[in-house]
Amino acid sequence: MTKKTVGKKKSGKEKPLVKPAAKKPRPVKPPQKWALLSVFCKKNIVPFAQALIALDYKIVSSGGTAKHLAAAGIAVTDVAKITGYPPILGHRVVTLHPKIHGGILAKLEHEAELRQLRMHRFSLVCVDLYPVWEALTDPNATISQVAEFTDIGGPTMIRGAAKNFENGVTVICDPADRTRVIIQLCEQDEVSSELRQELASKVFNLMARYDAAIYHFLAKDDPQRTIFSAMQPVSMMRKGESDIQSPAFLCRDLMAADHPLAWPNWEKVASNPGYVNLCGGDRTLWLMCRLIETFRRNFNGKVPHIAIACKHGNPCGLGVDWDDPCVALKKAMRGDPDAVMGSEVMVNFLITSEAAIWLNTVPEELRSKVGRSSWGPDVIFAPSFADSAKNLLTSRKQSRVLLANQLLYNPGWPLRKLVVRPVLGGALVQPAPNFVLEPAIIDECVGFGWEALTVEEKTNLIIAWSVAWEGVSNSATLVNDQMLLSAGLGQQARHTAFWLTIERAKMADHQDLLAGSSAGSDGFFPFAQSKPGSKSLEATEMLQRIGCRSVVVPADGERWQEVRQFLLDSGIKVVAVNRKSRGFSQH
Repeated sequence: MTKKTVGKKKSGKEKPLVKPAAKKPRPVKPPQKWALLSVFCKKNIVPFAQALIALDYKIVSSGGTAKHLAAAGIAVTDVAKITGYPPILGHRVVTLHPKIHGGILAKLEHEAELRQLRMHRFSLVCVDLYPVWEALTDPNATISQVAEFTDIGGPTMIRGAAKNFENGVTVICDPADRTRVIIQLCEQDEVSSELRQELASKVFNLMARYDAAIYHFLAKDDPQRTIFSAMQPVSMMRKGESDIQSPAFLCRDLMAADHPLAWPNWEKVASNPGYVNLCGGDRTLWLMCRLIETFRRNFNGKVPHIAIACKHGNPCGLGVDWDDPCVALKKAMRGDPDAVMGSEVMVNFLITSEAAIWLNTVPEELRSKVGRSSWGPDVIFAPSFADSAKNLLTSRKQSRVLLANQLLYNPGWPLRKLVVRPVLGGALVQPAPNFVLEPAIIDECVGFGWEALTVEEKTNLIIAWSVAWEGVSNSATLVNDQMLLSAGLGQQARHTAFWLTIERAKMADHQDLLAGSSAGSDGFFPFAQSKPGSKSLEATEMLQRIGCRSVVVPADGERWQEVRQFLLDSGIKVVAVNRKSRGFSQH
């Protein structure tokens, strides 16, 4: 008989005396996050890297950036340790390696392949480029200098990262975006898809401008080079050209060098301009700068006080005075008293409280002629405004726009190299007409010498020429007492332009100033005299009848010698501009 086995059952397995505790799942370690930093702009890169490390990123860097971070006590892995290659070819090749670009371009489904290849996935790439812009804007820059500043590795990295934004890669090419990324990582432990897409788009915007700028430099002698532009909205205008065209935006051309007088660089002293306001302002700006440069060249660098009133893109008043800015304003507002209501006014001097009164109020002695007590301009452009002037100009008309730019005191010239006119399906492109009225473009002065003119005579001719050459062709102008009497712009025939100019001068009550006036014509006079039986006089005959003293006109046309002799016989001094320097602008 066998002994009983204590604690055992006759059949089946034994039960454990103590039930074991349930096994805890091992914590899954999150994949290591890697950031690639290689920047030219070192400002704030140290706190940026510190923030990334606090968010459990490992930093990979190279060259100057790696040294800069290491010197600040930041743990950084050099690119050479990742690639197994030191920088070669004089540091020209550093990051161009599969272990860098594989880590940038890998899709999410490539994780196993990355491990097999012993590569790290880069979920953040912060790279900015060598400042090729500095070399490109230097007029003495050589091709070799531009080539040295032309980045290759940087663009390759950020383009790859931008391409891969849908796979979780965040790319930063603008130092201003570093803080935005850190804030999102702190708040939600990841960068949103929307922000990643926005940052990726900035990369391709940057690269389009970067490559196009270098292209323009290398192809600058090619008259058929491609023209690039990239428009970035800067501010919304008060309204479009009409209400149905709103909203309208002021945009900056990111492809063009930033000019201090560019409209995004103007200070909004009061209110917000509309589309039409800046259209008129831009046309007036070109006229102002052309006038200033012309005076500068003809009067040994001296420039008078200039005030221009503009309406619908064309001057309706212009006054010049060498001593008193308020006198210049008075002349500008008197040019066409009807048109200055709702106009844009631009000056090259400080708007004081006295000047503000002139801009606001029609003098007592002129009110019966003008028919109102206020001039009523809508927009005023000036280098600066006195505080008292701001209050005076906006108290009665709170919607009045005041824009300021200090460079208007002494603007440079020229403002542009090319004229680009949009047409359906493209644009018309030509060199900008950057000449001014000076002996270099004058074929002859018929009946007098240019240098023998008085200051007032020369000033009158400069005003007549500048307005006619900047106006919409066909253009005709009349000037006296250093004041624009009237302008006939955008007419289909030369004689019609002068007929309109004379009639508008009379309507503005300037008939007493027609005798002794100076005239400007942007195109040649086709005939010296009208044909027998003609219903209208030729422009030359009209000038003779009103007693015009001088005229500036291109020496061109089949009958130029006849025209020249008629004007000479009429006692009209002629500034004959060479045919290459004629007007015919703004078509």
